[in-house]
Amino acid sequence: MSDVRYSDAEKKLALDLYRKGWGYLKIAQNFGCYESTVRKWVEKAGLKKHPKPDHPKRKRKNAVEHYEGSDITVTGCARKYGVSIKTMARWLRLAGVEARRPKTTFDRKKIISDLKTMSGAATARKHGCSESYVSALRNGKI
Repeated sequence: MSDVRYSDAEKKLALDLYRKGWGYLKIAQNFGCYESTVRKWVEKAGLKKHPKPDHPKRKRKNAVEHYEGSDITVTGCARKYGVSIKTMARWLRLAGVEARRPKTTFDRKKIISDLKTMSGAATARKHGCSESYVSALRNGKI
């Protein structure tokens, strides 16, 4: 890297890129400077640091707490946190939380009522059943 002075316009452009979500390294590579230089510009401008991505251990803790504090199924919790059902089950086991059995009976009246205001997919997610079950209820096949 060379010992170059950057104009105010170049610094402003770098800060605009940072506001758009670019990281220090990517900006530094585009301007031919060090990451620390970009970091100093950002700090001097008083911009907030980009939020850190959800760390896997924090994600695990949040998922387990959500599972314990609600009546969500293992499958529903796995979907919400973007992990496989197997991973969610392992997280629960490691936390000493016993997985609940999924409920197998559904309140047909509530599902049919919700279908008046919600899509089939949204209704299925809300009640923890399959879309084909909701569709069969809608069409009077069940």
